[in-house]
Amino acid sequence: MSDTDQKIKRRLAVYFIVDCSKSMGDDSAMDEVKKGLRDLRNRIVEPPDGRAPDRQTITTLWVAAYRFSNDPYEISPLVPIRDFAPNLDFQPAGQTMVSKALYLVHDKVQQNFRPPMSGMHGYKADYRPIVFLLTDGEPDPPGDPWAEAKRRLLDMRNPKLLRYIVVGFGDGIARENLYALGEAGNVFHFGRDRESFEDFFDWVSSSLVLASNSLPHGDEEFEVADTPNRVQYGDWSDPPKPGGRQ
Repeated sequence: MSDTDQKIKRRLAVYFIVDCSKSMGDDSAMDEVKKGLRDLRNRIVEPPDGRAPDRQTITTLWVAAYRFSNDPYEISPLVPIRDFAPNLDFQPAGQTMVSKALYLVHDKVQQNFRPPMSGMHGYKADYRPIVFLLTDGEPDPPGDPWAEAKRRLLDMRNPKLLRYIVVGFGDGIARENLYALGEAGNVFHFGRDRESFEDFFDWVSSSLVLASNSLPHGDEEFEVADTPNRVQYGDWSDPPKPGGRQ
């Protein structure tokens, strides 16, 4: 294998889309989101229990982050997890223009994805990217074409079968909207208390370590870690009634 081949690593790219619109509520909840994003790197690169970081995750995992309200903004480009340091200088304000955020991430995924290349020994395409949308499930204004943006994101031909996970947080989540924004089997939600946020980001970091280690062995499904009690799995067997919060 040539020196060039050895420098090319197969990446697992993870994109976080954070709703920072006015409907997200008080600053304390947004502060917990910021803390979770800021600490994500340390949870993986410098485990708090003193363990050595997982080598496979360190060499495989790349992370990007975006915030959105009236417009989407990049708070971190796609970088190796060691270099993830998002710009968190923002406060909740504006409307929830989900469509603009999904369109931006669609374009970023296409720009960043490394497809298969012929003539390079041992080279494989990146793993299927993972997109986390964090929101309270309240897209507005009513005319926002978020459904079309979601369809465009999920229908990308390259990379095919992108993983898309919607996470709602808050005590008054609009479940019917949250479920519509997501896909069956890939919606989670939790409350606004500090412990719930900590549990959520612990769960995310554990799931990314798990994914980084299972994908190289041929498991193309994103296997998440066991969810803590404070992080609830969206149950499609009990669908919410349209027009109401549950």
